[in-house]
Amino acid sequence: LVKLMNGSLGVKSTSGLGSTFWFTIDLANGKVTEPSLVATEMPAVKVLVADANVTSRKMFEGLFTSWHVEYFSVADGGRAIDAFRSATREGAPFELAIIDFNLPDMDASELSSLLLNDESIAGTKLVLQIYQGKLGEVGEMHLAGYSYFLSKPVNQSELKDIVLRGADRDGRQQRLDTLEHSNRQFKF
Repeated sequence: LVKLMNGSLGVKSTSGLGSTFWFTIDLANGKVTEPSLVATEMPAVKVLVADANVTSRKMFEGLFTSWHVEYFSVADGGRAIDAFRSATREGAPFELAIIDFNLPDMDASELSSLLLNDESIAGTKLVLQIYQGKLGEVGEMHLAGYSYFLSKPVNQSELKDIVLRGADRDGRQQRLDTLEHSNRQFKF
């Protein structure tokens, strides 16, 4: 192959130390192009994260900070309810809530029921964060009021897409009759 490309091939070997193989070939200079990344500007949205895992909360905090998304994080369902009520009293309610499936004081279904039955905070879009092994629970959680779900470990592009959908105030993205995740859809 090297000869076909008008190059040369060689080896330098030292007994007991090993060998070094080398080759040279002439290549045409390539064109340098800048990557064409389209930056998605994140909308102004306020997000609550309810997750008992400190590492998980820090991951969300790091991403939301870098995306300039306003967020607040708590470690359990009781604090989530308090944060919702406080934000609503201050006139700046959460538009999106990412809730871990396994909170220490209540399960995700119980928390969504409490949130959705409180008219002052019922407009928040709920996102269920769940381990791959628990995907069988997704149908039940959809009925409990969750619009989207994220599997653990969280994929940044999926999270970004959910934040964009959650910030949709114009109703362009209606509440789904399917929960979407990567290449999977769960129809109800």
